[in-house]
Amino acid sequence: MSKNSQPKFTVHSTKDYSVFKIPSYQRDVNQLAVKKLIQSIKSEGQLQAVTVDVSGTVIDGQHRLEALKSLKMPVWYCINHDLGKKDSSNHACKTANNVSNKWSIMSYVNWAKRNGNDVVAEAESIAKDWNKSTDNKLTVALALDLLNKSNSGTKASLDSLSYKLNYDTAKNVYDVATLMEPYVVGNPFSARIIRPLKVLSQEKGGLNLKVAEKMCQKKHVRIFNTQKENYDFIKELYEKYE
Repeated sequence: MSKNSQPKFTVHSTKDYSVFKIPSYQRDVNQLAVKKLIQSIKSEGQLQAVTVDVSGTVIDGQHRLEALKSLKMPVWYCINHDLGKKDSSNHACKTANNVSNKWSIMSYVNWAKRNGNDVVAEAESIAKDWNKSTDNKLTVALALDLLNKSNSGTKASLDSLSYKLNYDTAKNVYDVATLMEPYVVGNPFSARIIRPLKVLSQEKGGLNLKVAEKMCQKKHVRIFNTQKENYDFIKELYEKYE
């Protein structure tokens, strides 16, 4: 190694907690995780370094940092000198956290909101309202999936910051499922019904609620085990009364 070359990693220790920066794209601190780490550190000491970029931005280990701060202990930290630009630190942070503790859909929601995917906050608000209105029968995750313009996967859309809101289709499907609920045995707000309804609504340019009402009142609607079975059945039944 030449005299002026910089190693990729250097390890340091400090009690000056102000050197650490928590970026806006980090997940919210899980206090239960902090409490567990406090007990672990009391027993075994700090077993892993906190990883930061050259500016002190925490890439991995914010819960360890919070636990050490609570214990008023010095923090052993590792600087990754390859990480200095905002984008590289941003994505490294997400990758590191997703490996150590798999992200939930809401972690991806927070990631997208904090990184400029502006419609995600609106989608989250609608999803939570629909979850409450259906007494949790329509989960927030599935409502976000329903509101997503793409059918390729909500986590992927949030991860790539390409999530787009399609409220009209989502509300159309939500209204059809609400109409169906009194007439079927089972939960019409489950993925095996909601996703086929979404596809059919997209294909038809919207589902006619009067047609859906006829389907229900004739007591022909039933719920099958798979999304494909439900799609085939609902499409055939819908077109019968269309």
